[in-house]
Amino acid sequence: ARKTDKAVSRRARDRAAALRIGAGDIDAIATKAQSLCLRAEAQLRAGNTDEATSQQIEQEWSRLGAGVPPDILARFQGALAVLHQMQFSERNPAPVPEVAEASTGDSISDPISAAPASAAPTDLVASQARFDAALSAAAGEAQAERERRRSTLQSIEKLAGEYAARLDAGDFSAARLCNQSLAVLLVAAGALPVALDSRVSALQARYEELLRWQQWASRNRRQDICANIETLAASEVHPDALATRVREAREEWRRLDASENAESADSALARRFNALCHRALKPTKAYFEKRDELRRTRTVEIEALVSSAEPTEDAVRNWRATMGLRTELSTALRSLDDVEQKARTALARRIKEAIARLSAALSARELELEAAKHKLIARATALQGCDEKSAARQARELQQEWTALGTGRRSTDQRQWQEFRKACDAVFAGLDTAKKQRETQSLEAQAQERSIVEAIEALRDQGELTPAQRKSALRELQARWQACAVHDRSLMQRHARLVEGIEESMRGAARLQRLSRFDRALRRYALLRSAEQGGQEDPAFAALWSETEGPHDAMSAALDRRRLAAASTEMSAEAAARGLLVELEFVAGIETPLEDHARRMNFQVQRLASRMRDRVSTQPDVEVADALARWFGQTAQNEALEQRFLRAANAAVASLP
Repeated sequence: ARKTDKAVSRRARDRAAALRIGAGDIDAIATKAQSLCLRAEAQLRAGNTDEATSQQIEQEWSRLGAGVPPDILARFQGALAVLHQMQFSERNPAPVPEVAEASTGDSISDPISAAPASAAPTDLVASQARFDAALSAAAGEAQAERERRRSTLQSIEKLAGEYAARLDAGDFSAARLCNQSLAVLLVAAGALPVALDSRVSALQARYEELLRWQQWASRNRRQDICANIETLAASEVHPDALATRVREAREEWRRLDASENAESADSALARRFNALCHRALKPTKAYFEKRDELRRTRTVEIEALVSSAEPTEDAVRNWRATMGLRTELSTALRSLDDVEQKARTALARRIKEAIARLSAALSARELELEAAKHKLIARATALQGCDEKSAARQARELQQEWTALGTGRRSTDQRQWQEFRKACDAVFAGLDTAKKQRETQSLEAQAQERSIVEAIEALRDQGELTPAQRKSALRELQARWQACAVHDRSLMQRHARLVEGIEESMRGAARLQRLSRFDRALRRYALLRSAEQGGQEDPAFAALWSETEGPHDAMSAALDRRRLAAASTEMSAEAAARGLLVELEFVAGIETPLEDHARRMNFQVQRLASRMRDRVSTQPDVEVADALARWFGQTAQNEALEQRFLRAANAAVASLP
């Protein structure tokens, strides 16, 4: 009606306001009282004393009841009293007194001033004074009301511009806020100018349409969410992933609730959503209870570990045990995800405090140990002027004391050990014969060790040996090395590097030997693809095919079968081929193209579910061989898929240990 017939729309608004007033709506009563008050004051300003108009206003006022605000009631009563006085004065005009001539001059005196005081009734004068005061107050209030209305209309025009911009942008949340603000301003403004009313009506119509579209889209999205949760409940998803998906769905549901009006929410759909979430999470209850139990157990274990981490004197003296305890605390700090969430912060703080206490105690112990070893170094240095036999005995005793002290910080220990050993060597330098013998033995040992190292180096450079021969020769040289008393650090480092290099080369050769079957299979597949693309086998194909023949396995069997069926030009199903490519790319650890991301996600979920269900895992080389055999067993694919297969297959083979 608002768009087609303004008279019908106005009558509908009046009827709706009357129903709200009859129901006792305070806001509707206040709005109607304000309107009647403005009508009475307008009648006063116009000097209209029509009794029918004032009686109609009084009748409408009487229907408002006792819910009128006191300030509006006093304002209306004042205006009505002045209006009644004007009507009374019009019905009973005051007599006009005769004009008397002045005794001197030609001027005429004021008839009211010249009349005796008894000529004007006292109540008429009082009524006139009340009328003037009420008229002045009404004029002031009318001016203030006009200012308020002007300000309200300006606010409505400004808000209408922002409202239109939000609607043009399709920003429903901002448009809803504008709609709510505009509703408040419309109540305060009352009747609008025709142009502004048309503009606001058009905006409201656009908002209603946007609201309907928003509700339609929101309902469809809610139905999709319910369908996803229903599908999720029937799938074999890990409980953590399932709980995460349900939590994300609930957050999205709350965002949809926040973007809609409260009255537009579908309670039946909400009840269905809550029931589906409860049904989906119900099977995970046992898992989370078990995980909570494990976390509580882990919490108790870490609390016991923290309680035992007190730096007592015995604990600090047992340096290795204390270091191990600090390492355990550091490990526990990094694994706090395995404890109850509410206890993580407190446990982290306690662990850090315990680590700090142990570190401080160990630092103090290291300082004490450093001071004690300094004393031993000083005593060993003082032995150089003593008797040789006594000095040698005392030097050995000092060495025993040094060993009994234990180890401290590595850098400090090595520096002090060098000083202590230098002092002890100076003591033993007096024993020339023993010293020469030791030097001779040391030189011989070094020469023997050097010869062994050189033999290992020669073994490294001998490329004609088989892996078994190289391994046997290295074992013999290692046995000779172990029999030597190794002293030279440079020889030890050189020996370690050489042995590590030989072992690495042997491991590489063994790996190449293990993976040779994959290389042969891929070369044979390249030959077969070339023959398939050419339409017939090349004359040299049979010779090359025989050269690349290896042990008979699933891959070789699949290639042989495909060669026999090479005359067929029909391609295999692309979906199965893409599934094999996704599996190879996952094993190889490379990215899958965008169009097969969904397949890869499904494959990962199925793989995880299978491992959780069967509790077994397949060896990587077996998995790659099986995937290659299945690919070889199908017919040719398009060139893009074939190139993608070669990239994934080479990467998968390269990733094998």
